[in-house]
Amino acid sequence: DLWVGTLGGGLCRYSYEKGLFTVFRHDDNDPGSLYTNSVNHILCTSDGRLLVSTYRSLDYFDYKNEDFSHFIYSDDSLGRDLKRHIIMLFEDSRHHIWLATNAGLEVMQPVKNKRYTTSDGLPENVIQGILEDRQGNLWVSTTKGLSKFSNGVELPEQPVIENFDEHDGLPGNEFIKRAVYKNTQGLFYFGTSEGFTFFDPEAIVLNKEVPEMLLTE
Repeated sequence: DLWVGTLGGGLCRYSYEKGLFTVFRHDDNDPGSLYTNSVNHILCTSDGRLLVSTYRSLDYFDYKNEDFSHFIYSDDSLGRDLKRHIIMLFEDSRHHIWLATNAGLEVMQPVKNKRYTTSDGLPENVIQGILEDRQGNLWVSTTKGLSKFSNGVELPEQPVIENFDEHDGLPGNEFIKRAVYKNTQGLFYFGTSEGFTFFDPEAIVLNKEVPEMLLTE
């Protein structure tokens, strides 16, 4: 099946077998309906689940009953900031589900999500995209540059984050929402307000040696 998210029209499923569209919309009288009609990202997980971001909620689709359960991310009735919302969903190689949000980088946890923010070294809390390299590092695009989260898939308590911006050769610091792609060769593509950038993450080697100072006449 092909799933299509819309901004205001709900979630659409196209059946290749039947050649038909089915539309799932919010219904005030049905708690199992889509949380809102605005869908900004869809993730089919490695174990077959369908996760749907509706900005303020992460919806889980039940294929058997064809309804939704909701993880409410932003709701005034729960005392949460209505300005918070989900931007992108990502599953890493350890099967953790990550949320790129406008309030930091979050990973789903059984009791309480773990969140990484500027206090952990990120240049900005507005996370626009996420990719993973072959070493288990997460590369996170923001509105103020690109970050490498070393061994991010291991959920470190003391995160090591290295930031890159225009001074490192990026075409721009403001990255575009969900404009990320990893090809079969492992090359990364990120969209920015000044065009897209692509690179091999394995080839990014930081020179941490302090240059020797020489005094001349």
